[in-house]
Amino acid sequence: MTRAIEEVAKSQRSMVQRLNTKGAALDDAQLHRGLAAHRDEIRKWMRTAQHVESIEIDYPALINDPQSVIPKVVEFLGGERLPHAGEMLSAIDASLHRQKG
Repeated sequence: MTRAIEEVAKSQRSMVQRLNTKGAALDDAQLHRGLAAHRDEIRKWMRTAQHVESIEIDYPALINDPQSVIPKVVEFLGGERLPHAGEMLSAIDASLHRQKG
């Protein structure tokens, strides 16, 4: 699932605040760099891992137009593995996309 780093950082900060826990003592620039580095490291690993197949799904596209994204997920996973793929639409709640870039 791909999402703008700024959105991920905002979401993480909101979660830490909502849960009243202590987050990393990083300013926004440090947090963005750390998240981007981690994302890039994972993407590189996934591209080179011979035993891993993956698909990247754009989070905003999924929220805004799930009808065009869900078929890609079904094709990747195989329709036979998702006997109730049509129900995936009902699991998407656009109101949960609160931290927008």
